[in-house]
Amino acid sequence: MKKKGFTLAEVLITLGIVGVIAALTTPTLIASTRNQSNAAKLSKTVSTVENALGAMVANEGVDSIDETAAWAVLDSASEFTDELNNYLPGSYNDSDSFYDEGTTIKFLSGTAATGNDIPDAEGRMIYVLKNGAVLFLDPTELPELTETNMNILNAGSIYVDVNGTEAPNMWGRDIFAYKIATNGQLWPWGGMDVARTSSVGPGGATPSKDRLPTWDNSSITTLSCLPGNNGRGCAGRLAEEGYKMNY
Repeated sequence: MKKKGFTLAEVLITLGIVGVIAALTTPTLIASTRNQSNAAKLSKTVSTVENALGAMVANEGVDSIDETAAWAVLDSASEFTDELNNYLPGSYNDSDSFYDEGTTIKFLSGTAATGNDIPDAEGRMIYVLKNGAVLFLDPTELPELTETNMNILNAGSIYVDVNGTEAPNMWGRDIFAYKIATNGQLWPWGGMDVARTSSVGPGGATPSKDRLPTWDNSSITTLSCLPGNNGRGCAGRLAEEGYKMNY
């Protein structure tokens, strides 16, 4: 009677095939898990920052964030972040740069970012939150507010790296950009609100409430979130798609 079972050769071949499949699929699974984790963390971080900035405006009894105590000391990074700390507990990083020497910040396309497209570019305030996310603040002083410009003005930008110095340090994966609205809300780059205040894309240089989101416009490579583009508009895509990284 013949014995049932596998020969050693058959077992080794099977294990070899399983190993090849695992080697091919594991990196993709790891990347997918990391992407979804970063998207979820971004959602929570944005909510935390918005609540803090909104509370700042409400508690100080002012009409706009540029009238708060924090914006009154824009010329001092340490004083600005001291004021911010009253609402958003974290720590101020006073180094000239945040990323380790030799770190390359990349666009979604894989090419290296330069100049102002590097989050810790000169002049930005570096603020590390308790959850490990890092804010690079680029506040600006607002012109006098009027009834016609109140709903399209913003008080600067916040660049968010959800996992600090950890990889991949890439726009659209763990680095995202937002405008700071006058009421403390964060407007995602690539979204409609930023399009309304931008000179980029269809509609010309004049701000307009009729401008459309840019994240899905392949012709606007600087503020889109499509394959081959730089990914600076991915915050808008994530907000619109429920913080699911479907790209």
